[in-house]
Amino acid sequence: MSNSEKQVSGASILLAFLGGAAIGASAGLLLAPRAGKETRKRMGEAAQRSRSRVEQVPKAIGEASHAAKAAFKNSLETNASS
Repeated sequence: MSNSEKQVSGASILLAFLGGAAIGASAGLLLAPRAGKETRKRMGEAAQRSRSRVEQVPKAIGEASHAAKAAFKNSLETNASS
């Protein structure tokens, strides 16, 4: 499996997880014994929290990528000087 295929697989898994979490949360809210107005309010709040979390994903991936690159570069420099 090539490196790009691994990246696609990771992105697919992340999207599937986020989609499943959103569907599960929505189903739980819709099936809960609450008034319609309260349920809609809670769904809106849950959607806003999900949006906020999803917006943080690219930044977290970028930070992890930079940290991995720095660690790899440091490892190469350490091994080269040995």
